[in-house]
Amino acid sequence: MKLHAHVGLDGNLVGLVAAPEGAPPLMLTPSPGAKVSEIQGCDIEGDTVELDQLVTLLETNTVVLTPTHGTLVRRNEQ
Repeated sequence: MKLHAHVGLDGNLVGLVAAPEGAPPLMLTPSPGAKVSEIQGCDIEGDTVELDQLVTLLETNTVVLTPTHGTLVRRNEQ
């Protein structure tokens, strides 16, 4: 499963888009003040994803952006 994230400049997840491996390339346009990044190591396997999985990722993670991809990291709850 490929996972793409709309990420705010502070690393907070704004939204997620999941697509099966081999699907046509996605044309994602970020909102102002956000970037789109393919997420590596999301541990979502198969051709389908449950909405609850994406909600959990949104609520519990941020993204460390690099020029080529994003890395999902667990949020520090304070």
